[in-house]
Amino acid sequence: VLIIPSTPVDGDSLGSAIALYLCVKKIGKDAELMSFENYADRYPNSFPNGNLVKHVDFLSVDYSRFDVIIILDGATWLKAIGPNFDQLLEKFPIEKLYLVDHHEKSGIYNQVPDRSIYSETKRWSTAEVLYLDFFKVNNIEIDD
Repeated sequence: VLIIPSTPVDGDSLGSAIALYLCVKKIGKDAELMSFENYADRYPNSFPNGNLVKHVDFLSVDYSRFDVIIILDGATWLKAIGPNFDQLLEKFPIEKLYLVDHHEKSGIYNQVPDRSIYSETKRWSTAEVLYLDFFKVNNIEIDD
């Protein structure tokens, strides 16, 4: 599983990505957490487990290694994967892509199959979506 916070990284996308990564690892699945933006200047030492995030050039990633790719908190391609999204889409296996979000439907929704999108616009944040609609529903305990 490849987990990607939206670009530019913000507290909601990064916190959600770290929480989902820890959950996936906790249930015994392989996972990697990558960001296409180096956000360290904006969030120095702000996130517990922030060191789990690999900062990568999106064109250098071999996406075929992953069965599932999850983008958190990105309703548009620009927000989901950054300004060079058109180059990335050439390498990105759209059939493996899933989106978890809390925004109104936007550009990304037109290309990603409905089955691959979970967006709850009544929630204030993607972190709230994960907690209430995934962790809590599936009885997944949050570690301290």
